[in-house]
Amino acid sequence: MSEQGAAADAVNVADLARTRAAERPDAPALVDVVRDMTLTWAELDDQVDSLSAGLSAAGLVAGQRVAFALANSTTFVVSYLAVARCGLVAVPMNPHSATGELVRMLADSGARLVVGDSTTADALRAAVADQETAPALAVDGAPAEPGERPYDELLAGGRARVVSPADPENLAALLYTSGTSGRPRGAMLSHRALLANIEQVAAVEPPPTRPDDVVLGLLPLFHVYGLNAVLGQVLAQGASLVLVDRFDPEETLRLVAERAVTNVPVAPPVVAAWAGRPDAAELLAGVRLVLSGAGPLDPELGRLLATEAGVAVEQGYGLTEAAPVVTTTLTSGALAGGERPDPAAVGGPLPGVEIEVRDPCGSLVARDDPGQVWVRGPNLFSGYWPDGADDRSPTAGGPPATLG
Repeated sequence: MSEQGAAADAVNVADLARTRAAERPDAPALVDVVRDMTLTWAELDDQVDSLSAGLSAAGLVAGQRVAFALANSTTFVVSYLAVARCGLVAVPMNPHSATGELVRMLADSGARLVVGDSTTADALRAAVADQETAPALAVDGAPAEPGERPYDELLAGGRARVVSPADPENLAALLYTSGTSGRPRGAMLSHRALLANIEQVAAVEPPPTRPDDVVLGLLPLFHVYGLNAVLGQVLAQGASLVLVDRFDPEETLRLVAERAVTNVPVAPPVVAAWAGRPDAAELLAGVRLVLSGAGPLDPELGRLLATEAGVAVEQGYGLTEAAPVVTTTLTSGALAGGERPDPAAVGGPLPGVEIEVRDPCGSLVARDDPGQVWVRGPNLFSGYWPDGADDRSPTAGGPPATLG
């Protein structure tokens, strides 16, 4: 199996971790900076198996939702993959959400279990207490209170291997977004959608993530960009992910050098913070690629960082409903010696993604005219929770394109 074909051969997102554990068991998979710990691919897959068994032993069954409010950590990655392996549905929540927001997401999703850590335990306890039908609460890194499930007990829940459901249309994640509606709704992402976008990104030539990359895991994993565009590529390629839970312009830049990071996916504010720094060239010397997304990048700042640090700064466009990447400047041949794209543009569509720009009536618009972005591809979501409203997935009976 080739690295680029890993996602195409998988049915469940967690299959990627199992494949990497078999192929390169002793290679580092996750480096948790805060906890100062490293998990190899074999250790990661072993923890995923163990937590899967613990979730199953706790009575959770395929299709039920498991929410978590966690910082970027090994706990997040293991929880996400274990939930996927069990056929459960992950509901990642912003760990900085106000209690009221947590209450709404837990109630709307119908989560049966919510996982937190020492920084989110109090907010989650308040949110759970406000639920008419309260989910169970598991806390990692803090003593469990009466009625709670210690996370360590779930993680040591058993050795029986869980058999993942084999239907790629099964729901893998429920991600709350207000990107296209103004009101936060849960976008339903199937294993098919997540794996398709992982494969689409990996099919770019040259691929943005390579097996020998050390990837900066700064983008929040509760966000689809960090979850599937970053973690998903690490899983598919067998790269190493350095998990960072907060951004400090100087400390993070030094961390890139200290950890020999080669691949830096970030949001535009990080590029802005680093552009013009006198130490950027030295500390980014080992970086081969900076990828900017999740918002528009000021072309002057991108150009400044690229010039001063001597590193390619690429960007892209996406949305949660597309799992998430739709376009990237990498498709313009910038890294292959081709002509540089317009620095204010977001590049061309990924392989397997079709894009059109239409007016409000649905008619195609002339070149350079404003309009709505329509996207078609196997990476599209299955509609909004709970009834699949606005489903534009390839298996839906309605129109095949979704508005972006």
